Amino acid sequence: MTPAVSTTFADELPGDFPPFEILTVNNPSPGVMLFSARGQGYGAYTIIADSAGNVLKFKKMTGNTSNFAVQPNGLITYGAGYFRKLETGFDGRSGELIVQTNSFGEFILAKSYEQVTPPQPFMTTPLYGERVLNDKNVKFSWSPKGYFRHSAILVAEDANFENIVIEEDSLIETSLTTDILQPNTEYFWKVAVTNDLEQGEWSETYTFTISEAYMDLITPIGGEVWNKDTTHNFIRWEKNIDEAVKIELLRDDVVVASISDSILSFTGAFAWIVDKEIIPDSTYKIKITNLKNPQLASISDEVFKIVDPTTSIEDMPSISSPLSISNSPNPFNSSTIFEFSTEVSGMATISIYNMYGQLGDVIYSSFVEPGVYSFDWDSEGFTSGMYLYKIIVGDHSKTSKMVIKK
Repeated sequence: MTPAVSTTFADELPGDFPPFEILTVNNPSPGVMLFSARGQGYGAYTIIADSAGNVLKFKKMTGNTSNFAVQPNGLITYGAGYFRKLETGFDGRSGELIVQTNSFGEFILAKSYEQVTPPQPFMTTPLYGERVLNDKNVKFSWSPKGYFRHSAILVAEDANFENIVIEEDSLIETSLTTDILQPNTEYFWKVAVTNDLEQGEWSETYTFTISEAYMDLITPIGGEVWNKDTTHNFIRWEKNIDEAVKIELLRDDVVVASISDSILSFTGAFAWIVDKEIIPDSTYKIKITNLKNPQLASISDEVFKIVDPTTSIEDMPSISSPLSISNSPNPFNSSTIFEFSTEVSGMATISIYNMYGQLGDVIYSSFVEPGVYSFDWDSEGFTSGMYLYKIIVGDHSKTSKMVIKK
């Protein structure tokens, strides 16, 4: 029998690592090893023996311990394998943990982990309602919450996932790139993750479309009031192509000023200080045009105002709009109530955008008749910050801002 070995690692451990003392390591019979430990520390250790198995000692492991595996012959294989849970006994009088094993190699001392069903992953790209350029590969990406082994993804041409075009159930990565999707087609996708216990629930379903290149101005789109001063007024647009554009100011639908002859904005935004020479009026619009393809352009849906800082807004002619929308409370923590009115009937959609003009979610989509509507909205999945929301009914639209504080 090999003499007992007692080793303390307190001096070798980092300051935030609780102390753990290895009390004894014994070899009571060939091929069977018994060791006991006491304390509150957790870490990885390797038990080393000579070729005859007579000399035993512990070596503290550092770095990524998941790159080691213990083989039946006692050798350590680098870069493969996994850790297996061993039956552990506890002596309450001495405070000893005791485990019996017939292999040498690396051992981890740790707390037990209670396995739970993995939560739904967070969808990253494509965003809900995104129009993906059809000359590029489509990259799906998602963010699991907590521990997981692998992911599953479904992509279909219908919301019921009957016409499936992509089905994977053992992805180690949290992304998938494909070039098999067809242009001018709407797709639906969802993902789920699996841990050692089971597969979790599928995520919510996102939809996107493979489309031609497009640009869509989202602010100003009508009803805004911009001052002639040092304030930066943000012109924002949606797009699925990164190419230079020119930005023009229109008055009564006639170009009266060039805001930028050429700008390449990856975020779809431009900060503009209104020139002093601009005449205050309430019939302005913004137009953006792709320089490579002038047919690719977008104009404000409705007119907006430019005023002198000293001019009262009430002194300006009013701009009539068949739509109005607001949310309360604003700012808010987790939920808010949206209320909108419309004087026209049609398909109504309300979308949330970040301040870079990127679509975050479509929170309302329904056919409406003239009237007043309201609904509750939960901001789960959105971080603190300022956001834009835009309502569209037929050919009319309205944009406003909200602030989430978490």
